[in-house]
Order: sequence, then structure tokens, then C-alpha cells
Amino acid sequence: MRKKIFFILTLSFIFQACGGDEKHEKSIRFAVMSPEGCSQKQRNQFIYDVLKDSYLWADKVGDMNISLDSTDDASFLDNFLYKEKDRFSFIISQTVYQEHFVSGTAKDFGFRSTNIKNDDNSTSTVIKYVFKGSPADKAGLSRSDKIISKTLDDIFTIENSAGVKREVLVQEKPYDVINTTHQTILEQNGKKIGYFSFKSFVGPRLVLNLNQAFGNFKNNHVSELIIDLRYNGGGLLSVAGYLGSLIGGEQVKGHVLQYNRYNARYKKYDRSTNFTAIQSQSLGLSRVIILTGEGTASASESLINGLAARENNIEVVTIGAQTYGKPFGMHTMSYCDKVLVPIHFRDENSDGVGGFVDGMKPTCFVEDTIKYDFTNKEESLLKEALYYIDHGTCSR
Repeated sequence: MRKKIFFILTLSFIFQACGGDEKHEKSIRFAVMSPEGCSQKQRNQFIYDVLKDSYLWADKVGDMNISLDSTDDASFLDNFLYKEKDRFSFIISQTVYQEHFVSGTAKDFGFRSTNIKNDDNSTSTVIKYVFKGSPADKAGLSRSDKIISKTLDDIFTIENSAGVKREVLVQEKPYDVINTTHQTILEQNGKKIGYFSFKSFVGPRLVLNLNQAFGNFKNNHVSELIIDLRYNGGGLLSVAGYLGSLIGGEQVKGHVLQYNRYNARYKKYDRSTNFTAIQSQSLGLSRVIILTGEGTASASESLINGLAARENNIEVVTIGAQTYGKPFGMHTMSYCDKVLVPIHFRDENSDGVGGFVDGMKPTCFVEDTIKYDFTNKEESLLKEALYYIDHGTCSR
């Protein structure tokens, strides 16, 4: 079974007590409202009532079989989820929600790492992503650096790809999360190729950042585009629709990014999320190459699936690994000091394609070796993307 990961997910906001953030969600009102009090019993009753009412698999939620005040919110929720398909629904604090989903800030070291196996079968912890402007970035850490050790006072011993070791102080401090990074224009065989890494579909400056990136691409007359979504866990569908319009331009005008399908009780809310109005920065491409991995989820998958629909006439080439597999979306529901985020709808593109719970297979499978930084032409996924642009096929 694939592990449950905390992704940003495909979200539409609908705070029960204060309306929705997105225009097309303001008309959605579910029957269950926030509890009048915040005792454990009242909190758990609210969670159970939501699952029985608006949860996509409400018909799979069993009868109450435990005491309402016997456990905490998250454990109570887990007891009633439809585990066969749902590894996504969760509860977070209002504070975490505001930091990560609204203000776009974080307080950590500012990097993500993974364990890799060495030639001698030992394992090393390697940095795979450093957030721009974070403590790790300011300390000079970069992708492919090995973390040899860390002291209690946050002194890291780092070894770079050349085998040079150094000690750096990296302390957890607040920073603004910048999700559109590593923007560059590569030239190859007379073609100008735009590339950028996109970490999340959530953040207060995403539209501005995307406009700047695509404005630069358009001004420099790029004819091919590579979008790196290998670590993008999702976010707002409206941003996915906006990015899709920047890619496709007139080719996606008036088209559907995805259809949202609710449970039987709320079928009246079934609707489409469309690509947004065409922008002056739109490229109008007939092909886009998207780099993927097991961390590519939710709104990232919606973008891929939506663009690939026949009516758009866009070749969507995916390079990397199979995506995570989350063809579902949710609304956030505020109560007490928490936010409940259950699955509310399934999604499909205009061809009726959806249901990819095991993930979406890439056009070209390539291992993310983490040996080079993102814009290095020898970086494994980027190298394959450039090969595909030249030859129109995978290298193997």
C-alpha cells in the first residue's frame, strides 16, 4: 500500500462560518455547520456528521462505534475514513493552515531531503530541494548536497557533489515560500526552451510569479516549455487553470480543466473548473513537457490530465516517475481551532478521464538521481526532456 503523505492537495476553500474564497465556491453550502461548542464530544460529532453528509464516500461511513469523547480529532477522523480509496483527508490547526495555505510562509530549515543508496549499499541523506530565500538557501545549501551530520545547535556537516565537506549553521527561521524558481531559457539546436521549477499551487504571489516567468519566456520567443512538477503536491485548482491558460492560450480558451463530481446528496454542485481567460503572457504552445515524480499530486495531476484532453490539441509529455495518484478534491471546513479537510469530489477531464488512484505513468520513465541542480543539462529528468525535444521520442 502506498504511504499516506501530507500533500497540499487540490483545494477549494469553503469556511463554514464565513463563506468561500473562490467566486465559484461561494454558492456551495453543506448542511453540517460548525459546532456550537468545542468540547471533544462536540468536535468529534461535527467530524462524523460531515463524513455522513458531504464526504465523497458518505455511503461508506459506518455507524458510530466508539464513544464521541474517547479520542482526539485526527484519530477519530481516521476511524471512519473510506480507506480503500482515501489516504488524503486530514485535520490541521488553524495556525498551520494560515501559515501554509494563506500567508505562504514557513518556519523550518528550508530544504527537503531524501535517503539514497550508495554503491556500497550504504545510505546517504541528500538534499533534493532548497527553498529560495530560506535559511538553507542563505547558508549556501543546494540540491545534491549530502548531510553527513547535524549537531543539537544546528551545525550541519555537508558534503557537495565534488566531495568537499564543510560545516554550516542553519537555523529554523520564518521565510516566505517562493514556489516558482529556477527559471531559465535553454538554447539547443536553434530552439529556445523555457524551464522553471514549480513547487506548489498555493501562495500569495503565484499569479505574479507566473506572469513574470511567462512574460520572460514570451519576450524571448521560446518555442518549447519544460515545467518541473516532480515535487509539486498540488494546491488551488484556479491556479492550475491559470497556468494551463498561460501554456495553451487560444487552444484552451473556453475549455474545461476538470469536472468536479460530488456525492449523490450534493450532485447539484457538480460543476466544471475551467481554464481561465487568456493572458497577454500566454504562449499558445502545441506541446508542453512536464517533469513528474511520486510527489506530483492533486492539482499537478489535474493540470496534466486537463491539458491532455482531446479538445485542446496539446501534446502533454511527462518525464520522470509515476505520479502520486489523487484524482479527488476537497473543501476546507473550519471549526474551533482546527480545519477539517475531507475529500468532497472526484475529478475527470473533458474526455471523462479520471480515477488514476495508482498515479499517472510517465511518457518516459527516468530516475531522479539528484546528482545535479535543476537547470544543469546533465540533470537526469531535464536531460531526457531535452532529448525528447530533439528526437520526439524517449531515449530508451
